[in-house]
Parts: sequence; structure tokens; C-alpha cells
Amino acid sequence: MDRRGRAVLPRAFQIRHGIGTPWVHTSCEFEKPLHAGEPFELRLWLEKIGSTSFVWRGEAARPAGEILFRLKLVSVMVDLSTGKAQAIPEDIRAKLSRYVA
Repeated sequence: MDRRGRAVLPRAFQIRHGIGTPWVHTSCEFEKPLHAGEPFELRLWLEKIGSTSFVWRGEAARPAGEILFRLKLVSVMVDLSTGKAQAIPEDIRAKLSRYVA
């Protein structure tokens, strides 16, 4: 976890263990216009842990709470030496499962 209590899989950890988690899908649906320089809050959460992938959701809102856009992100666990998808190790799954919303 980072300083703010968020679950993270640091790049150094990934390299040390020979794994990566590249994004393989991203989508964004805008509900309101967002102007350059306008402040907003971005919230991300882990929605699902699959056999080799993670599904993340998110939304951005103005400080008053008005939703600006919603996100869906999918990352896949890969073996860095082959670039192929691999099963998410049980220790990582166990640590991240408590963050599934």
C-alpha cells in the first residue's frame, strides 16, 4: 500500500518478480465537458480480479460532486520474459482481493 492506504503493485516489485501489468483496454465516457485547468477529483477502484486480469473502474468529478466522466481499465498479468499472459499469483490475489469494490 502507498502512503494514502491505496493498493499498489510497484514497478520495482514487478521487475523483481518478472511480471508486468500493462493496460490492454481503456474506455472513457464523458458526461459533462471538462475544461483545461479545471480542478477535478479522480477516484479509481478495483472492480474484479480475473484469472489473468484486473478490471478497474473510475470516475472524475468536480469538487462539488458533479460527475464529469467514467472510466473502465483492464490490465493483464504478463511474464516479462515472454510477454505472455500468466495466472495472477495467489499471494498477489490475496493481498488485492480486499480492495475489490
